[in-house]
This record gives sequence, structure tokens and C-alpha cells, in this order.
Amino acid sequence: MKEDFISLIKTKDEANEFYEFAGMVIEKTYGTEKFDKNIVDKCISEAVLKAEYKVKPLWFEKICRQISGNVSPKSVRAVLEELTKLVSGAELVKIEIAFEPSQDFINEAHETIKESGFGNFVLDIELNPKLKGGAKFFIGGKYVNLTFNSVIANYLRTKDVINQYL
Repeated sequence: MKEDFISLIKTKDEANEFYEFAGMVIEKTYGTEKFDKNIVDKCISEAVLKAEYKVKPLWFEKICRQISGNVSPKSVRAVLEELTKLVSGAELVKIEIAFEPSQDFINEAHETIKESGFGNFVLDIELNPKLKGGAKFFIGGKYVNLTFNSVIANYLRTKDVINQYL
């Protein structure tokens, strides 16, 4: 459940939305005698309205299924606190890009990084309009510049194109 759940939260913004949701449910279940599904449904509705989602994120659906099997507020809080700890321990992989990413871009970037060996991570996407295409990645303390300017400049240096024409 835990590994599946973290893979549903792909960005830092989604992680923050989850923290807010978990905090609301945890707060509203304190002082209740028994589990009330209406409390969770109300929290989901509030969070969806606040985030202005047209469709609920997959993690909302997953967490609702997980919570609905619990019968006490204490067990609901325990599940949410465990997932909050997992999400807060995720490594941030920063990506600087010049455009507003689509969900397909986010999914592909997440899947590519996951396939290269990273497990518990979320993408921290930062818009940088000064980039001229491509992206800058900050992964595990390393920096990879895949911007258009960098790739072309590197190509020209390795092929010694400039000296061929001088």
C-alpha cells in the first residue's frame, strides 16, 4: 500500500495537497467516538473544491478506499500519519522548465526517473521562463543541464564544429 501510494503523489504541490487533506481528517477525527465516513467525505469535498480539481487525484481515491476499511478514528489517524511520514521522507527531484507542464509530461518525467532507480521521490517543478527549451534537473545532489543551449553548445564543442570553419 505504501509504495503504491507514494507513486500516486508525483509533485511537491500534490504532496502539499495531501498534507492539507490528512491534517483536516486527523483534526476532525479527534474527539469522535466512532469512525464517521461523512467526515472523510466532507474533507475530500473541501480539498477538491479548494484545489479546483475537475477530477479527484488518484491518491484521493486510494486513501478513501484505505480509510473506509477502518472503524475507529484512531486507526484512521494512524494510517494518515504513516502516509504523511512516508510522503515527508520523499526525496525532492527538482526540475526547472520554461513551460507549464501537462499531466502527461509530469507522468513521463516521474516514470523515467523511477525507472532509473529512484524510489521514494516527488517532483519539485519550477518554471523558469529564461530557459530556452529543455530542462535542468537536480537529482540526488547532482545537476544535469539538458537545456537547448547546453546541448547545442556541448555538441558544437565535441564535434569541434567551430574550429572546422575557422
